[in-house]
Amino acid sequence: MISGKRGFWATVLGIISGILCYLLGRGSIPYYPTWMVIVTILNRALIGFCIGTSSLRLPWAVHGIFWGLLISLMMAIPAWGQGSSQDFFLLMIAGAIWGFFIELFTSKVFKAPAVKTGSA
Repeated sequence: MISGKRGFWATVLGIISGILCYLLGRGSIPYYPTWMVIVTILNRALIGFCIGTSSLRLPWAVHGIFWGLLISLMMAIPAWGQGSSQDFFLLMIAGAIWGFFIELFTSKVFKAPAVKTGSA
């Protein structure tokens, strides 16, 4: 069972984390193109959406880290393909951290934990 409250807050927190991710990372490169800003925000929003709508039965922290890592692959693999293993690992670590925080705030602060249902 998926809660509308959970899906809403996780997605909103994903958008906020995308904006924060951009603001914190823009000093690391000399030019941050518009497409990169959009991709960063959408990637983190997708992490939040997946966290909010997932029915995986995992502990909340593992759940957030899992989705953060999985969705961050979309940005990390092209970095690896351009020969930057350092950027690959930084993007993966950032995704895991943002996924953890999105799940933390969704489950604990906004009191919208994943609903545990019986086995099907």
